[in-house]
Amino acid sequence: MNATATSQNGSMGRLLGFFVVLLALSYGLLRFALGMDTSTSGGSFQVWLFSSIVAFLGTVIYWLFQQKHHPRGLYLLFFTEMWERFSYYGMRALLVPYMVSAAFGYQPKEASGVYKWYTSLVYLAPLAGGLVADRFLGLRNAVLIGAVLMAIGHFLMAFPSHTLFFLALGFLIFGNGFFKPNISTMVGKMYTPDDERRDRAFTIFYMGINIGAF
Repeated sequence: MNATATSQNGSMGRLLGFFVVLLALSYGLLRFALGMDTSTSGGSFQVWLFSSIVAFLGTVIYWLFQQKHHPRGLYLLFFTEMWERFSYYGMRALLVPYMVSAAFGYQPKEASGVYKWYTSLVYLAPLAGGLVADRFLGLRNAVLIGAVLMAIGHFLMAFPSHTLFFLALGFLIFGNGFFKPNISTMVGKMYTPDDERRDRAFTIFYMGINIGAF
């Protein structure tokens, strides 16, 4: 067996061991945190399933950090985009139920209309955000401004006010417009067009998007 094969087997063994340890820790912590009876097959299966997902995602992130031949900035962008996607899809899933709750008082039809316009503008705003970044702000400033605007938007969502609610949606739309198109471009800018690592870097980056959205 040559040195390359030995090294690959060692890497796979470390990943497998990390997964098993993380699975056991996740399962134990979940049983302790939930404080529920998991002796039944249904409860036990749910805890095992969630623990397996956590262990898998943790192992993926651990593997990413072993790819030392990439710039450190890639991993910063990875986690930034991961948490942005987590906040976006998490809030979007709660948006309509929140609007039809007693605290807000919208009818389902009205809530669906707001949801429709919000999601439409979220996907249209990056067209303007990318243009402004190219012409005036630059990539880094645009991403920073977008992140701050989205943080303000999520903070304002905590207050039970119709005015603040729609103001928060506006901050989220504009923030996403500045953030979304420019952070992906920053990944590409870290590599020359003929760099073989470029495709793998985008694979790693989009894994962050999928993990956050999951």
